[in-house]
Amino acid sequence: MKTRRARVAVRRAAFGVLRALNARRARRAPAPDTRTVRILLQHAYGMGGTIRTVLNLAGHLARERDVEIVSVVRTARKPFFPIPLGVRVSFLDDRTRRRGPVGWLLSRLPSMLIPRQEKGFDLLVKAWKPVAAAHPDWVLRLYGRGRPEAERRLRARIEEAGLSDTMLLMGSSSEIGMELAKSSIYAVSSRYEGFSMTILEAMSKGVPVVSFDCPHGLGEVIAHEHNGLLVPPKKPAALAEALCRLIEDRRLRGRLGDNAALTAADYNLDAIGARWDALLAELGAGRSGDQKRHLPV
Repeated sequence: MKTRRARVAVRRAAFGVLRALNARRARRAPAPDTRTVRILLQHAYGMGGTIRTVLNLAGHLARERDVEIVSVVRTARKPFFPIPLGVRVSFLDDRTRRRGPVGWLLSRLPSMLIPRQEKGFDLLVKAWKPVAAAHPDWVLRLYGRGRPEAERRLRARIEEAGLSDTMLLMGSSSEIGMELAKSSIYAVSSRYEGFSMTILEAMSKGVPVVSFDCPHGLGEVIAHEHNGLLVPPKKPAALAEALCRLIEDRRLRGRLGDNAALTAADYNLDAIGARWDALLAELGAGRSGDQKRHLPV
């Protein structure tokens, strides 16, 4: 009990120090200006669809603005994707450098800025087992890297399920778009997922998506029976059934893939960049109007 109280006291003290530091920074910060754009990103030097999309957007905005990406953490010395010209990157928690006691303590505390990852690969293993039995000529390729211990557990699950020949861990790839273009179906087994940029990239290649209908953002981009298939969350049997359905129906795959490509076109850089430009121009005009209204007469 004493140990728990001590931890609570230390945590409260650390948060108090952090709030004081943030308040001090806020007082010293310049007035907001839409000519300067700062984008908060979890891990700017990591890999993933969201990271690459943010970097592309930052490069677009940097053509006419001062753009900085503020990365919550840094665990790699070099970026996985090239940083666009004119874009600066700063780090809140640089774990490649030696930290003092306060930094070490704060890094040990949970953060709302670093969400838990729930990709549901254990569910994907369960779903793929009957699919592989029914269609042994099909292969499931998994791209990306996680923590070494998590990767070892996943590999052990795959071997235990007897799927080593049809469920392959491919590691990371800087050309994931090319790999997606080689695919026939994109499977998503997340327990929860945001607005996945990798799903949009798969769609842009004309690849239909089969996914759990999990919170929070997949339903915004995947329309069931239009550009993909949605199944009840955390139901591997339903995911397996949907995968088999697409494997066995080439015409359905083609129709969903064609619609997926049309959906993705609404989110390309030219379209989204123009919307950001319009939003920033509107915010800048509103701020100028407010300043004029408050000028002394």
